[in-house]
Amino acid sequence: MTDTTELDTGADLSSATLGTLIVSGGAANLTIRGADLPGRLHRARFRGLIPTVDDNNGAVSIRYRRRLHPFAIDQGEGSVELSTRVPWHLQVRDGAALIIADLTGLDLRSLSFEGSVADITLDLPCPTGVVIIRIDGAARNMRVARPADVPVAVRIDSGATRVHIDGEELAAVGRGYRTADPTRPDHYVLSFAGGVDGLTVTSQTPATPEREDA
Repeated sequence: MTDTTELDTGADLSSATLGTLIVSGGAANLTIRGADLPGRLHRARFRGLIPTVDDNNGAVSIRYRRRLHPFAIDQGEGSVELSTRVPWHLQVRDGAALIIADLTGLDLRSLSFEGSVADITLDLPCPTGVVIIRIDGAARNMRVARPADVPVAVRIDSGATRVHIDGEELAAVGRGYRTADPTRPDHYVLSFAGGVDGLTVTSQTPATPEREDA
């Protein structure tokens, strides 16, 4: 039987000048986004599978303690909102699946995934300096969208299949694949230490303004 407990938690912004989010224990069905949270560092909501949430001087730790059976009807879900008033370092440990991260409103300083990941969607903000996104394990079905004028370098150490970078389709790439490093000071580096099966890197589509009826 699935636990249907709900949790709504958050932390005061207080004097924090830098935020760190650490998600561990095998996160799944999780949404992460930036938000204007007056006076709060973060806000998190979970249903079904409830993690432990702690915060200490700007560091937010979310740890899942167990996973449901893979054929369970309800795997639970969660959402985390991070204050757009401080820069952030994000770490996802012990693998992850079905993660949607809309980080477009954040000042993102780094992002790392430790362990294998699957079905990850990242919408990135404009970077300040070189921002490294590191994936240490195998990656399957990862989609990355960044602002149209922001360059990105891709480094794949263990080979990859089904790679699409800005409309260019690469059926397979070998070990040590590198795109040219951008010359602009503000850019992203996508670094994959494990194998990759399904990577799409695109530019974000600008929002279409609503037409006013005469």
